[in-house]
Amino acid sequence: TDKTIKDFEGQFEDIKGAFQTLTTEDIHAAVIKIRSIQLELLDEVQDLHVQVNLNDMIYPRGANFDPKKACLPDTREHALHVLQKFASGLALHDHQMKGNSSNSSVLWIKGAAGTGKSFIAHRLVQLWQPRGKMGSSFFFNYRIQKDAPPHSLIPKISQDLASAYPAWQSALNTIVARNRSVRFETSISQQFETLLLQPSLAVYIPFSILFVIDGLDEAGDRHERSELLEVLSTRLQELPAIFRIIIFSRPEPDIVEAFSDHPHHIPLDMTTLCSKDDNDIVKLVKHKLKRLKDNPKNASWLDEEALSRLVLKSGGLMVFASTACDFITFTSPSGTPEDRLKQVLELDQVPGMDTLYLAILQTNVGGEAQALEHFHAVLGRMVCLKDPLPYDAYLALDPRGLYKKAMQINLPFMASLLHGVHDHAELISPIHKSFTDLLIDERRSSKYHVIESDHHRPLLEGCLHEMAKNLRFNVCGAETSDDAYLDEQHQNISAQFKYACQYWAVHLSHTAYDSEIATQIRLFLEQKLLYWLEVLNCIRYSGSIPALVAHVIRWSQVNLSFL
Repeated sequence: TDKTIKDFEGQFEDIKGAFQTLTTEDIHAAVIKIRSIQLELLDEVQDLHVQVNLNDMIYPRGANFDPKKACLPDTREHALHVLQKFASGLALHDHQMKGNSSNSSVLWIKGAAGTGKSFIAHRLVQLWQPRGKMGSSFFFNYRIQKDAPPHSLIPKISQDLASAYPAWQSALNTIVARNRSVRFETSISQQFETLLLQPSLAVYIPFSILFVIDGLDEAGDRHERSELLEVLSTRLQELPAIFRIIIFSRPEPDIVEAFSDHPHHIPLDMTTLCSKDDNDIVKLVKHKLKRLKDNPKNASWLDEEALSRLVLKSGGLMVFASTACDFITFTSPSGTPEDRLKQVLELDQVPGMDTLYLAILQTNVGGEAQALEHFHAVLGRMVCLKDPLPYDAYLALDPRGLYKKAMQINLPFMASLLHGVHDHAELISPIHKSFTDLLIDERRSSKYHVIESDHHRPLLEGCLHEMAKNLRFNVCGAETSDDAYLDEQHQNISAQFKYACQYWAVHLSHTAYDSEIATQIRLFLEQKLLYWLEVLNCIRYSGSIPALVAHVIRWSQVNLSFL
């Protein structure tokens, strides 16, 4: 024992001697290094706290800038010059505008369908992002309203600013830490106060930053967008003048009324904005038809005169020119590119989008009963879907295979009108909203009119089948309730199953009462209800679950025996 004690004493003396050889400077440097490590760890913990605070805030899906949707380089140059001048903080004195343009930091660009508003909006973001002065952008789309509703605009703007500016992130985190419920706030006026106005007054940014909001008219119907419209038209002027905000929309009556009543913005028509860009449609047509034009075999019919006539037919509408060129170049069940060009050139002098769409449908679909039946089956489902789906998901919601043949026959010839025709991983949706507008208006679409009520029951049946097949305990395979883990599991849920869980009750509300359907729903409520709620939680369903249940209650009240 004494020997052991002496051994320890010897080791201790050795350690003590080694420590005493350290200089004061060595000890001081070690202390500083330890302190530095402590501060780094503290910063990491604080950053993690910020991330935890902000990660579960409302943030839209599908509303981002898409370079594929931008107008061609070297087109709309004058319009983009004007918009970039405004974005830089300069006054726009060279246009006929109402209000005090020198003090306005909000620019409202209005234009009819097909005038190219979204082309310019995407191109503007594309040009401005590399400069590091892009605050945020938001592209509303009526096809993705559930994933990008009006109340997701301001949270996206604030989170985008937090990602770009540490001072904004710090200010936002302070606000969220003080009241964590603001992360889930859906009142747009309250969002403006807490997520935008308060941080903007606490943070100094030394240069102008640009915000682009496109498709305001697609932010739901008049009722759904009313609060957003109120905030945009009456409160944006409260933000610092360096916030340069450009809003694009159709001149819908409620939007015109809102912006006309308040002088704190610059209204500018697309016709005025693009008045010096008359040659752009020529550039677009030549670009789209270049492959055909470069083939010597086509020289006899695709000459400069034909191109000029096609440009004139477009009537200044970029979407008309783009759609017409796609129709000419894409596969069609009958005729050649020469035939299709001739068909477009023989339309009315300035035909407009409806006439072009109908001409394309007449060529690609025709008027025979079976062809029209297939067309209505495919396009009717597309119009009635609340969110667009890829090809395989479309078929999965048709368990009896009633529409598979119609899809195979019609879809390949719709490439000039629909996204997702050739790439089955892409969502199937109209290239432009004006095509959907035509289909649901019987007066305009005639035999191609889509009767929405015909398609809700088949979609409901597909949804119920998908849920009956897949709903079970822990269907998401979650091993923990951790948010990051749930996000990972979310990706493993099929598009059709996710769609069914979100929208079956909506389709039910548009379906007549039926005892067979009632039996299926009773079994669902008795056996699968909790599993359904589990899936909604896993996919971060952003809608109102009570509203879905209310659809079922109202539908069932038609026959009280259901209850």
